[in-house]
Amino acid sequence: MKMNIRIFISLVLILISTFNAEASPVLSSHVYQVLAAECPAKPRERAQTGFRAEGIQGIVTALHGVAGCKAISAIPSDEGPVFTNLRVIQTDVERDVAILGSDIISREPAIGLPISKKVPSKDLSTIGHPKGLSMQLASQLRLRPQPRRPLRELLPPQLFSAVNERKSPDVDVHVLSLEGSLTSGHSGAPILDTTGSVVGVANGGLDDGGTEITWAAPWQDLRLKKIAEVEEALIRVAALPANLVFSYTAEPMSMPGELELIVSGVEAESRSWWGRTPDREIKYRTSRDGGEVRIHPDVPYLKTLASGDTLSELSYNWTAFRGELPALDVKVVNNTEKTSFLYRAVLEVVESRPDPWPVLLVIADAYRSNAGHLLIKNDGWGAASNVEFRLRFQGEDGDGWTHSMRLKELDGSTNLDLRPMLKAAGADMDALEQLRPGRSTYGGGYESHTLYSKDGRKETISGKELKRRIKNALGPFDSTIVLVTGELEYDAPTASGQTVRHTVGVKAHISLYNQNLAGVPAPPTWEYNAWLRTEGSDYNVEVPISHYVKTGEVDRFIINIGMAQSAHHQFRLRLYYNNDKSVVSGPILLEGFLPRTYVKYLSEATETKVSGKRGGRKKY
Repeated sequence: MKMNIRIFISLVLILISTFNAEASPVLSSHVYQVLAAECPAKPRERAQTGFRAEGIQGIVTALHGVAGCKAISAIPSDEGPVFTNLRVIQTDVERDVAILGSDIISREPAIGLPISKKVPSKDLSTIGHPKGLSMQLASQLRLRPQPRRPLRELLPPQLFSAVNERKSPDVDVHVLSLEGSLTSGHSGAPILDTTGSVVGVANGGLDDGGTEITWAAPWQDLRLKKIAEVEEALIRVAALPANLVFSYTAEPMSMPGELELIVSGVEAESRSWWGRTPDREIKYRTSRDGGEVRIHPDVPYLKTLASGDTLSELSYNWTAFRGELPALDVKVVNNTEKTSFLYRAVLEVVESRPDPWPVLLVIADAYRSNAGHLLIKNDGWGAASNVEFRLRFQGEDGDGWTHSMRLKELDGSTNLDLRPMLKAAGADMDALEQLRPGRSTYGGGYESHTLYSKDGRKETISGKELKRRIKNALGPFDSTIVLVTGELEYDAPTASGQTVRHTVGVKAHISLYNQNLAGVPAPPTWEYNAWLRTEGSDYNVEVPISHYVKTGEVDRFIINIGMAQSAHHQFRLRLYYNNDKSVVSGPILLEGFLPRTYVKYLSEATETKVSGKRGGRKKY
């Protein structure tokens, strides 16, 4: 049955001056925006409020927003630490309250908002993050007459059955009956008396706060239990679709009178001067999933590799890939009544983790100097292990693969020796190696070749004789160039820490006879604007900026992102303006791709410092 009236949840943090000086709540470093993702029931992503309280080794919040969710973070409104990898460590299921903990929090002192030991006064307040705002907002509340009453008395008939099925909150527990607007995002916010002490935990209300019928779990009634004691009840609650009862906010939004921040990835069209290989040009695309922005590389070659299609041989100088650095496209709309000066941007990184996916390249023997071998390069940052290469040569009869070889791993450059297989197919590889020319001379209308054997003997023969000997040594093959088809099967590590078995096809030509043609030129250099770590969590990246935005106008600028290797990054962008005010983006997931071969050449180039100045995009 569709619910037109819902319980709401909320979270917020900024001071509004509607109280007298004694009752006004102040901005608190103990109040957090709690973000939950990968939740077992809809909605999969949720935002609410949490806070730290004296004597509690964790962050207090509402259970319904975090039950069963795998990715939980707590973000402060000030410069404090961001807590990630949170989990429910204690809960009062009947009163819909949870304590979030982590290894980091467990090592910190149990400090936070003071707890009231008195009967709450009539005038109350809350500090939270309503409607997904990243800033703190304060709201005024009042206790109704008969302030403690069973929750069932506040629920209309059309909502009672859904809440009763959850039993979290239980319809028979006593709650604080409040008058005031608690809205989606306030769930888990502290309810404060006039001294700023906690008297309850915000839990819900009717019509997303529109009726001002709201309630909270009384702090003195909480009966927190360890997870092992309530595991069965917690699993049941986590599996129920919470959106049938509760109204959620999953995406931070800007309110009238504030700056509006819109962030996406720069989606540059192809500007490559080397258009002969568009399948290996790196461009970035942006997609959105709820409130999260995903910036990911759009490289046809990587799609071919991931799908298991056939990898054809490549011939290139320096690096197989070129293109654009990832970059943030930042748009700021000034909804205020005065010009805003933007002076600092901060990438508040929740996590950076390396991407170890192997990127295999089959290298063409363009210079005819690798006879009987097939060169495989791994341009990714993790090894392909437990490798089996199954293959056949052009012209061999029968179905299936004729030859196979096993390798412990493919990491860096691996030159596969196929000479034993070519011998088995009928080629005289020893004779072909003896025929490698040491010096060729031309004159008088004829051509001569000087050959040097392994034991140092020298022999000069005509060009016609050289061709005859090569033809005899080729056996069943018609040319010194032979087509190889096959497949590589290997274990590949992923950014999530798993290992998958993967198979790709291979199609390449190998030389049976070395001719030792010319080599390659030297590599280019590069530069970048902002640097993300390969691995780490809870760190900030400062980017100096200088912009001003007049009332009603829009500004736009680019932040180029540099990195040391392929890695996945999860972060938000916070912009500071006008005397330490700030506005923050929604979650951004950047899947950075940086080929290993290019990094090799970077070490030989002039290092460029991080720069925040305006300028054109940089290629590598």
